[in-house]
Amino acid sequence: MLQALRARSAAIVGSGRRLAVSVRAATGEGAPKRASTPRRKAAAEPAKADKKEKKATTPRAPTAFNLYFKSAFAAVKAELPAEEGKKVTEVAKAVRAKWATLAAEAKAPFEKEAAEKKAVVHAKRAELLAEKKANAKPLTAYMLYANKHRAEVAAQNPGKKITEIATLLGAAWKQLSEAEQKVYRDAAAKAMEEWKAKQPKTIA
Repeated sequence: MLQALRARSAAIVGSGRRLAVSVRAATGEGAPKRASTPRRKAAAEPAKADKKEKKATTPRAPTAFNLYFKSAFAAVKAELPAEEGKKVTEVAKAVRAKWATLAAEAKAPFEKEAAEKKAVVHAKRAELLAEKKANAKPLTAYMLYANKHRAEVAAQNPGKKITEIATLLGAAWKQLSEAEQKVYRDAAAKAMEEWKAKQPKTIA
């Protein structure tokens, strides 16, 4: 009797579930939602004509040891036993040991060449730095004022931090009259016009 009641109860529950599913299917309720497709990213805008070029860099000058290492590597490798000569680390170790015991007279040519190469690299870097400063965007009116009066304000406020000096300069700039600020604004505008005139023309 008990088993019959359980079977009847399970049948009622099952029919109720089937009915609920049928109702949802007919009304559209509870239907699984379609996964929203991500919007395609807008096409990237064309690169601007005035895009900044990669920074020009100069390689580091080799040291005297670098020059010696390059010239002596093959010879030292040939002197080593077959097994050791196959390993770059072993050859490098042997070259370094030879350099450490090399007489000053033998090191002199490499040191001279290294000094010459270093001078060339420094000259090139100075040239690039000067070019960078020449092509740098001109300062704003406020920066022209701040650069002119920074030392004076710092001297009047010993012990103040750089950030505190900057705050004082900003306050002083705001206290200037329109006529006083105009001097710096005009200078900044003139410098900007000259800078723009030097920039390469881009094709529209």
